[in-house]
Order: sequence, then structure tokens, then C-alpha cells
Amino acid sequence: MRILSLFTIFFSFYLYSQQPKVEIDQSINSKKYSLRVNGKSIAIEKYDSLQVEGSFITGKTGTLWDIYNLSGKIIKSSIKSYYPYSSNTLQIIDAINKMYFINKAGEKTTPKAIIQNPLRSNDELGNNTHTSYKIINDHLIKEVSTYDKIDTTYSLKFDKMSPEKTIFQKLMNNKKGISFERGWYVGDLWGNLDPDFVILKSDKKYGVWSLLNEKYILPLEFDKIQNFTSYLYLEKNGVSTFYPNIGTEPKYKKLEPYAGAFARFETPNGKKGWVDRKGKEYFDQ
Repeated sequence: MRILSLFTIFFSFYLYSQQPKVEIDQSINSKKYSLRVNGKSIAIEKYDSLQVEGSFITGKTGTLWDIYNLSGKIIKSSIKSYYPYSSNTLQIIDAINKMYFINKAGEKTTPKAIIQNPLRSNDELGNNTHTSYKIINDHLIKEVSTYDKIDTTYSLKFDKMSPEKTIFQKLMNNKKGISFERGWYVGDLWGNLDPDFVILKSDKKYGVWSLLNEKYILPLEFDKIQNFTSYLYLEKNGVSTFYPNIGTEPKYKKLEPYAGAFARFETPNGKKGWVDRKGKEYFDQ
């Protein structure tokens, strides 16, 4: 087959001198991608997208993915979705909607927990802002903000009162106190909620308030709010959602916490499946 006339988007990956040479080309006519490993053609004008993810090569056709190792051997085909959990581990939803982790041999595996190191200090231009909140009682939060400027440091203290007829519950780290450098707060591997947010309660209803902007982020209309550090579980009238991943309008009869990139759900009409961190659903057959 003629591929010499193809417009080539050329990617070469050399982790070590003995690592395979992976080349990804795109046809100027069909817009499809081809794959070569060490000069050998593996797939010719087959995929809508093709990329290297750590120790894996992932190719998409339509809505389905094929997974190769870096030697060009296909280890999974026609899977529905995947997430690169680490350089040597993928979390996948396979063709029959089963969710599990695989290693670079395509075998099921149980990955080690990834420890996320704290981010470095934000020393851009020598300006840092450190903020801490502490819930003193149901209606009072003490704020201390320290500003490190060039050649000077000063602190400001504020009292934050709960909105009328509400009480403070928990901050976004699931505790009564939080300290963070503004712009560098780390929640978990998957992201974080705004550290200025606090969960409020009023007459058995829950909402979320911004201490920084002094306004409601989520209204006082939920029967339950559970904090998972990088997202909130919201429940109202027997149905639930995740904020901000899925949205603010509850829609699931059952919704389990995320296991890695995916969460198990069941709709009110009995349909089951997985939903990812961006809110995309994958239904059982």
C-alpha cells in the first residue's frame, strides 16, 4: 500500500535506547491514522485518533478503542473507554461494560495507590497569599490571610458569619479547618473543590457557600451533601448527582463513589452503567 504520499504527523518515543520506535501518521486524504512500530506497519489508515499513553498505544474508531503495547501487540480491542491511571496501568470499561485495570501485558491488575505530592510554593514575582479558615462554632468562621510581598509580610484577620438561618458544617477538606496557598490548593489525584467553599445546613436542607465571594454556589435545597474532596455527592427527592462532574440536577436512583475514573450508577427506570469524571455514561447491554 502507498503511504509515502501521506501527510505525516510523526511522533517518535525513545524512553531508553532499546525502547521501540513508535510512529503515528495521518493520511491527508482519509484523515485516518496509521501505526508503525520499529518500521513495521501495524495498522494502516484505520483509526480516527491514535496516541501513546505511557506504556500503551490507544487507537479510536468511532466510539470504541483498541489498546496496543509499545511493541505493537494488540492487548485489548473494542473497549468503550479508558483512563491512564499511571504510565503502566490503564483503567478500562471493556466491550461488555466491565470495569477493571490492566497492565501493559493486558492482564487484570490491582494498581498501587498514587501518592500525590504537594505542589511547590507559588513564588512567582515573590508574591504569595496564604489563607486559613477555622469553623469556631455553627455561625462563625475565623479567616487569616497572610500576604508575602517583596520585602514585606502582613496578615489580615476576618470574621465570617453564616448566612441567615444557616449553620456551618464542613470545609472542602472534610474538616473544621483548612489552610492553603491560593491558587495551589491540592485536593486529590482527580482535582479539587474550591477551598473557599463551605457546606451549609438549614432546617434539614444543605447547600454550598463561597466564603471568598459571600454567595451561594449551591442553593439550600438538597437533602444530603457528602464531600469526596474533589467532588460533592448531592441528593434530592431520592435521586443523586455528583458536582461538578455530572451537574447540579440529581438524576440517579443509585450512585456509588468514583472508583478511579468511573462510578457505578442506576437510573430511576432501572438502567445501569458507569459514568466517568466528565459525566459521560456507559450503559450495560
